[in-house]
Amino acid sequence: MKVNNKIISLVIVVLFSLLLVSCKNNVTRSNYDKIYLNMEKKEVIKLLGEPNEKIMNIHNDEYYWFSDGRDMEEAYELAKKGKDVKYIIVVFSVELTNKTQIVLNKKYGNVVDIIGEGK
Repeated sequence: MKVNNKIISLVIVVLFSLLLVSCKNNVTRSNYDKIYLNMEKKEVIKLLGEPNEKIMNIHNDEYYWFSDGRDMEEAYELAKKGKDVKYIIVVFSVELTNKTQIVLNKKYGNVVDIIGEGK
């Protein structure tokens, strides 16, 4: 019986650890502050994970990360309901000399503050 309890306990600890890792929220002021102008896109994605939304333009791309919600629409709905949803927006531009996308601009804040801006 003791062996079975130890195995069950180990399985529970492993599953709980995996759950915590998958729920990690990278949309924080601390991570935002680590993003700098001319930082390569791959480094930003390494820091924040895959974005929730991408808006591709001819000369630049806007990437959106939200602390809650699968996409922009869900993040806005959660914010309208009173949930504190943070965002990070990073605009990437193509560097003509080596074709690497780099940070051109960035913004951090609360989704409720941009709902009225029509984004």
